[in-house]
Amino acid sequence: MAASKKLFESKLVGQVDVTKNKKSKSLRLKFDKTNGQLTVTQPSWLPYEAGLKFAESRQDWVVKNRPQVLAFRSNDMIGRRHVLSVCFQPKTKAVVSKSKITVSAPNEALLDQPDTINIITKACYRALKIETEALVEARIQVVSKLMNATPTNLHIRRTHSRWGSCNSKQEISFSIFLAQLPDELVDYVIVHEFAHLEHLNHSSQFWQRVESVIPNYKKLRLQLKDHSPALKPNVFA
Repeated sequence: MAASKKLFESKLVGQVDVTKNKKSKSLRLKFDKTNGQLTVTQPSWLPYEAGLKFAESRQDWVVKNRPQVLAFRSNDMIGRRHVLSVCFQPKTKAVVSKSKITVSAPNEALLDQPDTINIITKACYRALKIETEALVEARIQVVSKLMNATPTNLHIRRTHSRWGSCNSKQEISFSIFLAQLPDELVDYVIVHEFAHLEHLNHSSQFWQRVESVIPNYKKLRLQLKDHSPALKPNVFA
């Protein structure tokens, strides 16, 4: 049976999503990192009001740990070419095309609500994946010939911990957020992962291979530390 939930509006901690779960043995409080929704998960036998009181009793923790949530507005630039377009219709949804993310919502105030933010964020992820797939496809053909190396498989994933990775199966993965990086840093990340096809470590031989393709890799490596794989509207605005 699916978990059931109830939304409360609290003057102390804001909106609280209280969810009942048969497997829960205690009350747990957390934030959804995507939309900032405060959620209480509790045993199914407890009344919903118990979850609300629990959240309000942790007011200090809520204030201290509330995540910063993205605010989306019409004409925001997502990635390199997707423009966020907002129109007002009864049903809230988001549609991604080649160069646009069309968001429909009943009114502008709803754009800041957790459910709407979640819908828009997921649409932005889809847009970034489209852009990164095209970006990587065009570049790896050149890099593959230049380095005489080809991965067994290529993946574009929503990873927040790293820009790219290469495993022992010679598979390379790139983060969808690669599309938010400047061209020279995109090239550095791709060459870095292709070098791992020869050296699955960060030995001196590995860095020599990177340097043979990108002589100024040390500078780019430092610049990359100023960026993080996360959704950031208007990077190329």
